[in-house]
Amino acid sequence: EERLSILNPAAEEMILPFEGLTNPEKALYCCRDVALSVQNTRRGSTAYDALILGTADSEGCAMAYQLLCNLCGVDCRVVEGRMDGSIHYWNIISIDREYYHVDCSACIEKPIAEGFLFTDIQMISRYWWDVDKYPACYGSLTVQQVMDVIMARQNAEEEAETDAP
Repeated sequence: EERLSILNPAAEEMILPFEGLTNPEKALYCCRDVALSVQNTRRGSTAYDALILGTADSEGCAMAYQLLCNLCGVDCRVVEGRMDGSIHYWNIISIDREYYHVDCSACIEKPIAEGFLFTDIQMISRYWWDVDKYPACYGSLTVQQVMDVIMARQNAEEEAETDAP
């Protein structure tokens, strides 16, 4: 209970800036925020470990991502499977009735494109999961498309600030 009383307000505060954004933008920012929160990937398998203590394994990252996504209205579930033969956790999200894999732990030391919005085909070479337990991921949205929306929004905001008296 004590950890939840710390975690929930912190998570709710993290997603405040996402109001008014599209679900793809929210999903990307949630992934970014989990990756930025985790400094040590060797231990910790809870959202509290990831977001508050800054130390979490793939399970902790997946749990933190699920919490943030669900708080801001993005349908998200945790996947238990394997990556390169070792037990590993990541997420599946739903955006506009299409499903995608997201591995926040892959984005901790690498660009977000290394773990965001993957299809089953993109995952199959390194990851294994029970395909009967999870929805098939064949969405058409790309990381670049989400980034383009974000850049267009930022440019519009900058122009509005410049035009303001």
